[in-house]
Amino acid sequence: MNWLQQAREAKNLNQTKLADKTTTSRSRICKIEKGTALPTRAQGEAIAKELGLAGVPCSEDLVSERQIQNLPKHRPYELEPQNQERWKVALKAWAVRILRLQPDPRTLSLMRILIRVDSAIEAFFWILTAAAGAKFVLANPHAMGFRLQPIVDSQGLCLGERVLPCLYLEKASAKVWIWPQVNLRPRDITYRVDGLILIIKGEHRRWMVLELDGQGHDATRDAFRREQLGMPEVRITEKEIKEGDPIARLLAA
Repeated sequence: MNWLQQAREAKNLNQTKLADKTTTSRSRICKIEKGTALPTRAQGEAIAKELGLAGVPCSEDLVSERQIQNLPKHRPYELEPQNQERWKVALKAWAVRILRLQPDPRTLSLMRILIRVDSAIEAFFWILTAAAGAKFVLANPHAMGFRLQPIVDSQGLCLGERVLPCLYLEKASAKVWIWPQVNLRPRDITYRVDGLILIIKGEHRRWMVLELDGQGHDATRDAFRREQLGMPEVRITEKEIKEGDPIARLLAA
């Protein structure tokens, strides 16, 4: 809440002084000003009084999770099973290599059920991701700070509070979340990307689009879509998936 910072600075107070005057920790004041935390009602009232404000939103103002769950037709965890054919092809074609890599069995099972793939090579990429240590999780990109484009579901409806299948990986001092097959709708056209990526390294976070290019794919034809999405993009070719280290390629992007 930058307006709180502006009000504090107008009173010639630094965060430490405001914390002392309101019996709130400096770290808490910092989080409140950044918008990553809310004060308790007592803290909010003390801050408002000290800064001469009519009021400050507090944690007690939040709608509770129980209230949200009791809303009619509230289905944040409604997930769609996907076609298995291309997964079967990938598992059969690279069976020996997959056995050697030993991806997490639970992650592999859940990926097969819930992650859509358009080709066997795409399925193999996700298997390699699991073999690199990625775990299956459920997460909502908007809830994690994605504001660059609206996300819609397969019916063209806004994602809202619903979660999506995601792969989470910690590697090379980076934390990586990858949502496979995400529909982005920047204007009046929906673009389905092979993956939406969030990479966090220390204090730095970066959102990117992942594209897995099959044999013969002409990437130059995707220029219009890249322009519409306006996001950094990492492209991994079929050859890199089959012969190289696509996960290292992804982390180096």
